[in-house]
Amino acid sequence: GGAGGAGGAAGIRGTGDVYVANDFSGTVSVINPRTDAIVSTITVGTGPSAVAANPVGSTVYVANSGSNTVSVIDTATNTVTATIPVADSPSGIAVNPTDTAVYVTEGTSGDTGGNLAMISPSLDKVVGVEYVGTSAGQVAVNPVNGSVYVTMPLTNDVSAIAALPTAGAPHAIPVGAAPNGVAASPTGSAVYVANEAGGTVSVIDPVSNTVTGTVPVTGEPFGVAVNPIGSSIYVTDHSLNSGSLWMIDPATNTVTATIPVGSLPAGVAVNHLGSAVYVANSGSNNVSAINPVTDKVIATIPVGQDPTAVAVA
Repeated sequence: GGAGGAGGAAGIRGTGDVYVANDFSGTVSVINPRTDAIVSTITVGTGPSAVAANPVGSTVYVANSGSNTVSVIDTATNTVTATIPVADSPSGIAVNPTDTAVYVTEGTSGDTGGNLAMISPSLDKVVGVEYVGTSAGQVAVNPVNGSVYVTMPLTNDVSAIAALPTAGAPHAIPVGAAPNGVAASPTGSAVYVANEAGGTVSVIDPVSNTVTGTVPVTGEPFGVAVNPIGSSIYVTDHSLNSGSLWMIDPATNTVTATIPVGSLPAGVAVNHLGSAVYVANSGSNNVSAINPVTDKVIATIPVGQDPTAVAVA
């Protein structure tokens, strides 16, 4: 684990282990990307539903939607070093590029409304909370300016917030129906939103915070990730009988490949070198590792029950 990965060249990003949140198991599976073997299974909270790594890969954060906590994992030892209490049903998590804030969405159930909590990585505690709307789903951070984007599945929009703690009021950007996954391009030039009920992917210009493109897909777009090399966009189709991953060309905003994966694919992540794509298949309890050059699955790795999210350290 860690920035150098297990046995990899120290300090080379992209060699880090793969962390998979198993929702029903209450665990995180750790995959060695060179052997595709499970090297550790870490017990976290109840219902781990989201996972994110800090920029150098030394720490992984897990949002536990059932126990209302965030687990902090040290990737050097693959142990939980802190458990941070948060509010109702945390569902999304992201780390800002300067490693000074971890953002967690709360209140997905709509009972208390949707909040964005900010955790200090040095203090391992919540240092700020901002109300973002009636519901809060997934979250992404623009790596260039630190602004935060939260999907709002009940109101069909995305809440854009300038970098906390100086943030003003959230700006609502209308997108498609039931937006779920969200990801920012590594260059900060675009934010991509998977509209699960709308069957589309919205492209947001972070300068104007308006939708500049809509990519039609056939199914239920769920998770989204951007390849740091070449900027291809990967979106999972969470449809009951689909089991596929779409690759979208950002230059044309069209689907250029449909890759068969496991059942009910949910989360997706690309390693930092852009040399592997990982899909958490929540229905088949495994992870598909994909070669982005050939668009072929190169390994299928059994993990825990209902894997919903994946991140590369």
